[in-house]
Amino acid sequence: MSNSPTNTAPYSSPPMYRRLIAMFYDFAVAGTLATIVAGFMSYLLEKRGLTIEPDSGLTYTIFGMELLVGFLYYQWFCMHRGQTLGMSVWKIRIANLSGQMVTYPQVLVRYVSLLAIMLAGFLLGYKVFAYSSTSSIGLGLLFLAGTLIWSYFNQRKLALHEVISQTQLIDLRPNSKDS
Repeated sequence: MSNSPTNTAPYSSPPMYRRLIAMFYDFAVAGTLATIVAGFMSYLLEKRGLTIEPDSGLTYTIFGMELLVGFLYYQWFCMHRGQTLGMSVWKIRIANLSGQMVTYPQVLVRYVSLLAIMLAGFLLGYKVFAYSSTSSIGLGLLFLAGTLIWSYFNQRKLALHEVISQTQLIDLRPNSKDS
């Protein structure tokens, strides 16, 4: 797709429930891909006689690969189609603030800022409040919810990670007003 302007005038920001369902759909797809890659890497490592111990370098390497797979899924679809699979199903498109296709730096900043927000919640729970890892993951997800709640107070209905990356989600349904 070209980087030419797209007419976004008849469209609005998608309502929260459609954002969340599309996000859940994409987490499921990217998570499945990441799990397949991690399983394959674990299989290859164990076949070579290497054991994967908790908190080892191999564990962190595999986790890093999972994050990379998630980014590649997100980046490829956003850069080539303007929508991930979840966004496509729910008729949502990602664009920059002028309605054009997003750039690679914008996709990277959007992904990293969302991860950083979730990681901040996790680390706050795990390191500061000494919560269990499960409770800390819950706090990270609560921080994610906070970025989405931010959109209710933003004039353009942008979530915090969208403000940081200068991107927006566009509801592709004509004359949609159910936000």
